[in-house]
Amino acid sequence: MSLGKKIKDLRNELGLSQEKLGKQTGIHPTHIGKYEANKTIPSADKLKKIAEALEVTTDYLLFDNVSKGGRIEINDPELLEKFSLIDGLNEKNREALKCVIDAIILKGKIEGLTGQKMEIAK
Repeated sequence: MSLGKKIKDLRNELGLSQEKLGKQTGIHPTHIGKYEANKTIPSADKLKKIAEALEVTTDYLLFDNVSKGGRIEINDPELLEKFSLIDGLNEKNREALKCVIDAIILKGKIEGLTGQKMEIAK
């Protein structure tokens, strides 16, 4: 979803007009309209003011995989459970798992670029 659509949808959810959002943020309503129409992108400081007024994080406005509270959403319940268990491991084991995850992500990127499947050594 585009930044502009998120701003408009959130503004409407809160029952705010462009004028009222403009008053809360100190941003002219015309600019709010341009942001919502994706004709222009707000500066970082204006984006922060908009996010605060709309009660979300700037990450939520900018990225599609972030919840309104700012946390990345993981749709796989089994994976989410495993990540919560990893948090309880000691630092050495967490670092080892980060290396494994990085290796698998890199493997996926390489496969995407080359179009060839790679096997992980056992």
